[in-house]
Amino acid sequence: MIFSSVSSYVQNFINPIINISIIYFLPTYFQACKGASPIHGGIDILGLSLSLGPTLIVTGASITITKKYRQPLWLGWCFLTAAVGSMATLHADTPLSHSVVFSLLSGLGTGMLYSATYFPVLAPLPISENAHALAFFSFCRSFAAVWGVTVGTAVLQTQLTKRLPAEFLEQFPGGVELAYSAIPVIGTLSEPLQSQVQEAFAESIIVIWQVMTGICGIGIVASFFMKALPLHTQIDEKWGLEANGRASDEHTQASDFLETAN
Repeated sequence: MIFSSVSSYVQNFINPIINISIIYFLPTYFQACKGASPIHGGIDILGLSLSLGPTLIVTGASITITKKYRQPLWLGWCFLTAAVGSMATLHADTPLSHSVVFSLLSGLGTGMLYSATYFPVLAPLPISENAHALAFFSFCRSFAAVWGVTVGTAVLQTQLTKRLPAEFLEQFPGGVELAYSAIPVIGTLSEPLQSQVQEAFAESIIVIWQVMTGICGIGIVASFFMKALPLHTQIDEKWGLEANGRASDEHTQASDFLETAN
């Protein structure tokens, strides 16, 4: 049964990597390739936010009613993998509507995964271990977000080094590490250099989505190790009692010491 918990921890670690990479690098695509401002680039991924929240609620409610958590996780991975894989088709001249649909689809996938990954962690464990399990669960989720930015940035910088025109790179002595500082300059470039730079950014970001699609594959494989275990219906009635008892004893000892001293 331990494989169910390990499987969920792996899925819980991978999901934020994908989600954070979408949040960071899809707006980068809009700014570099579509001439969007930072604010407008955030608005363009509104579909992700609009779909993620309701999906969280619906998924949690459905698991509560049906007591089944594997099906929502499998469906979530299908949605997320399809969304990230589809993003790998976004070129500089791709219609904006395509990316909006893909972000909406990714919100459905990540919403299901964020909501459902708790259950295969807790189902195999005694309820007395819930606090420890969820503490490590939260740590994995937070730590994974760092890797979403790190992996994506490493891929972007490496690919831009190969793809950006030399004429454009000469304008930035600091190299492509200044890629985000260079984005506002793209709109001032003349043709055909502007189109070449936009396509270089698009092709570089496509590699990010290809990498993330592969990482999604790890999540899908991990999900097959879950077992259909019954969910707990009781609570840990002894939770916190032992700690409260120790605190009470320490308080009594302190009071006795003060009375003796007086």
